[in-house]
Amino acid sequence: MQQSAVTEATASHRAKSERLVSQCCLASFLSFLTFAVSASSSQHDTGMTIGESQYQPAVDLNAVLHAALLSNSLEWGLPWVAQYLRFLSHDPYAYSSQRVQQVLHKLRSLHRCAVLLPQSAAFGPVALCLRSVLDDHLEQIADIDVTEAGSDVAWQTLVKTWSEAADLKQPVVDPRYMQLCCPLLEHARQAVQASISAETAPWDGKRSKLKGIRKIHPSQPPGVSPNIQARIPPAVAAAAGMPSHDKRSQDSVKGELQEAFLEQYSGAGHKVRLRDVSDYIANIIAANAVSSSIERCAPQIVKSATADMTAQGESAYQEAAVQIEQSHLSHSSPSALQSQHANICLDTIASNIVNSSVTQAMEACFAAAEEAVNQQAVRALTALAAPQWTPSVIGTAAAMVAETARHLSAQQIIAQVSSAVRKQIQQQVDNASRVVVKAVAVNNNSK
Repeated sequence: MQQSAVTEATASHRAKSERLVSQCCLASFLSFLTFAVSASSSQHDTGMTIGESQYQPAVDLNAVLHAALLSNSLEWGLPWVAQYLRFLSHDPYAYSSQRVQQVLHKLRSLHRCAVLLPQSAAFGPVALCLRSVLDDHLEQIADIDVTEAGSDVAWQTLVKTWSEAADLKQPVVDPRYMQLCCPLLEHARQAVQASISAETAPWDGKRSKLKGIRKIHPSQPPGVSPNIQARIPPAVAAAAGMPSHDKRSQDSVKGELQEAFLEQYSGAGHKVRLRDVSDYIANIIAANAVSSSIERCAPQIVKSATADMTAQGESAYQEAAVQIEQSHLSHSSPSALQSQHANICLDTIASNIVNSSVTQAMEACFAAAEEAVNQQAVRALTALAAPQWTPSVIGTAAAMVAETARHLSAQQIIAQVSSAVRKQIQQQVDNASRVVVKAVAVNNNSK
């Protein structure tokens, strides 16, 4: 009977944790709409503001905090309140208002609450999660100037009553809740657990691989020199994530929203994790798109570079012959002077052709790879999707996969075209240059 009650309580707690994750995801999105988007517009929604000091956000956070303390359920209310304030620093008009300042004061007073201090005897798993949420919140609003306010006796009394009644040592924190409130701690727990499992497992002659640890991929293609970066087309450089810092804040907001979306469908309760599936598909279709685009586009670029070298080389020798003839120089071997002058021109011509061909190859390969990625993203994600994923989830994830795959393919194209493809172009251009020199030498000997 007792074991059944514990099982039901655990199941109920897990359901609450999943619901809280959804609420936090929604709160983060509402925060983006309320503060980040409003701050970028010329004026706020008139239905939400009545003068600067009476600014009223869409959610009455003061009432939410009071209700959470009265019902002794702060662990279920505080996380999504903090998520709702996530983008508050983007809107000076909002965080300088009296109502929002009251909320910030109350959260600071909770952070100083004795039962949430690590040295407190009441400090337990729930207290750790609440303090982690408050620490993260204070870090996000570090740039906001919170003015000192008068003593709120009613709030202080409510906090004292809650701290005496709350059981912050209750061991009911499941991994989903811990991952939401303390992501780094939960990641460390998984790493330690995987390491212990690997050490206690029977030796099979092979090195055990830790599971549950996300693979970190390099963010920059290796071996790309500054000279090569200067010749990378703007579209390819932008897709590869090379320096373009004017949109850094917008990219960070977008990244946080994408992270929240992936987290909602990648928790411990999901057998098929959307994050793992998205990473796998993005890497696979990017690699396939790059190899197929280079295989299709590189031969045409190399052939065009060879033809350009032949045409421009012959033209350089003809111009050299005209210049020597017009200079009326009396040399015993005018063909030698002509050949020496033309060889100097050929080096410059070859270098220019190679550089321009590399740029063309990057543009052509990236365009082909981008088309392939856009076609394969939805198809691949639909094939590997979990049954509970709705079409809207698959469509949103497919757009994120395509974006990530474009980023990866641009990096790989820059690395491969600037090394292997460039080497092919250089070899064929050098061969064409030697053919031109040999043909001119035969022509001079026949005269």
